[in-house]
Amino acid sequence: MGYSDWSLPLTSEPPQKRAFMGYQTDKVLEIAAEQGRMLVTHDRKTMPYEFGGYVLERTSPGVVIVPQELPVPQAMYELLLMWSASTAQEWEDMLVQINRPPLSNP
Repeated sequence: MGYSDWSLPLTSEPPQKRAFMGYQTDKVLEIAAEQGRMLVTHDRKTMPYEFGGYVLERTSPGVVIVPQELPVPQAMYELLLMWSASTAQEWEDMLVQINRPPLSNP
């Protein structure tokens, strides 16, 4: 497994200090890069465009877009799978989107 250069981004900061509500997308990308953290977001509308512009000028640890409809346990599983099966460098300047859950039949 290639996770020796990853640090699992668990933090003890209160959620209000990590919340980016009201920040411009480029500022959120900047803060994540300064902290060396991959950004996990629900923002499918503005993030892809802003990220494309951001990485033309700077380096980013990467962005993962998680659909809001995805159950939290499944999102955690997907993120842990990414973390355990790769290195941090593999995600540098990459934007990936986790697939939405399949629609269930009534």
